Amino acid sequence: QSVFHKRVEYDLELDLKSDLLSFAKEIERLEPTGFGNPKPTFKMQGDNLSFKQIGATNHIKHSDRNFEVIGFTKIDNILSAKCKTDFEVSLTRNVFQNNETAQIIVRGIYVDEVKNLSDEDYLLFSIHQLSHLQTSQELTTVTVSAEEIANYLEKPFGTLFVCFTRAGLYRLHNEIKEKLPHSVGVAPNLNPENQIIICPSCNFDFRFFNNIIFAEIPQTCGYTELMAKDGKVKIIKDAETFSFPKIDENLLRQVFVELRAMADKKMKMQSLDVMLKLMHKSIAITKYELALALQIFFELHLLSVNVRGIIEVSNNKTQLRESATFYNLQK
Repeated sequence: QSVFHKRVEYDLELDLKSDLLSFAKEIERLEPTGFGNPKPTFKMQGDNLSFKQIGATNHIKHSDRNFEVIGFTKIDNILSAKCKTDFEVSLTRNVFQNNETAQIIVRGIYVDEVKNLSDEDYLLFSIHQLSHLQTSQELTTVTVSAEEIANYLEKPFGTLFVCFTRAGLYRLHNEIKEKLPHSVGVAPNLNPENQIIICPSCNFDFRFFNNIIFAEIPQTCGYTELMAKDGKVKIIKDAETFSFPKIDENLLRQVFVELRAMADKKMKMQSLDVMLKLMHKSIAITKYELALALQIFFELHLLSVNVRGIIEVSNNKTQLRESATFYNLQK
């Protein structure tokens, strides 16, 4: 089955301690690249890289004194990038305000080992589950035996194991007798090979998997419905319910007051890390709580961002329970 696992294809492994700018200039001598003369592809190991979201975009970046690593439209991979990971990258020279730097562009991210993720990381990347309300579909929970798991894995494609916490991942490792590829947030390729997905992103496509097996039962039935096949939710033995901590209503009011002040100043929406620093000047709040608050206000149409990225707030009267996220938190 290992022949189906996606691996990094590369010409050379990058040494991040080397003179990358000089190397990038050497690569430019290969131009023009294209058919018959493809641009070189490199492998990079990034255990010590720290990626941040670029503004409020879908891009991520790691900055270093001698180089920068950019992943365009890779926000769903930000947790993968924190793990023990192999990166498929290209190298180029970037010039900004007469300053030259080596710029590494991320093409692919392949998790070798799930590590370096905090409990808050797991929570943050899963709160999108709370946006789903249950429909009229009735769900039946079915426990999958070890023998059934082994039968599913006889075929190389079609079975997905899902977990949302470190404990859930350990439970999967105890139940699955063979080594499967791991991914965090999104899969590294479109093939529905048998795999473990940790904290699937809001954009994860479950449709191509015939068997979806939970190590933990999602708190919201609305989210679970996305993965139920014929109304059946498959779980491993000893699966627990994955629950989200609630948020205080008074804290929500404080956050909204701060957002209104930002809107009055025509401030732009920034990454969650930057917004947290701004909030910390007035409110004691965690990153998880801030992410929840923003999701709730967006759902209630009390918060929006215009085409220039400026924060806008509404004075419309509404009830918190009209937010799917807030409603699901109360269960």
